[in-house]
Amino acid sequence: MFLLMPHSIRLISWNVKGMNNNVKANKVISHLQDLKGDLFFLQETHLRKLEFSRIKKPWLGHLFHSRFSERARGAAIIVHKDVAFESSSVVSDPNGRYVIVQGKLQNTPVVLASIYAPTWDDDKFMSKIFSNIPNAADHHIIIGGDFNQVQDLDLDRSSTSQSSLSKATSMLKFHADQLGLSDPWRTMYPHTKAFSFFSHVHRSYSRI
Repeated sequence: MFLLMPHSIRLISWNVKGMNNNVKANKVISHLQDLKGDLFFLQETHLRKLEFSRIKKPWLGHLFHSRFSERARGAAIIVHKDVAFESSSVVSDPNGRYVIVQGKLQNTPVVLASIYAPTWDDDKFMSKIFSNIPNAADHHIIIGGDFNQVQDLDLDRSSTSQSSLSKATSMLKFHADQLGLSDPWRTMYPHTKAFSFFSHVHRSYSRI
């Protein structure tokens, strides 16, 4: 999660690993409600169409989605109905990797982005993402996602033989610095080791 936003907004970013059946979709939406967030950034929705008729709940407001297939990818942004938001433009990736929404949040110009990055080292993908994000001088920027890369080799992995950051991570850091973005979790816990993913292949934990 990367953030440039002055107001108190509760943000949730979650790789849901599929919502392609009613049971799983309802469980995900129910859990999101329990988390009591204002903005939700979802990855791997695995839906060809994310329809309100399937997941409609009274608290759901705006929903933006980039879809690919029922078995892979998909990124979504959900805005709680009690949050004042008006969209002005939407960039939806046809490959289901990201959705970027420009608009006004509580009358403040913002850019919201939900990103599901490739598992391989793809710096061109990172460049493409940020080429679709307007200047931070005119908008506050909130990015949630699964970047599939670690930001710190020592803190974000349980063990590693990697000696340098990936090209994708370096590109991500470059653009984040240029835009003045920060990772709120790492800002709050600058020296903590905590992980969001376990690789069975490498037998290691990481925060991606």
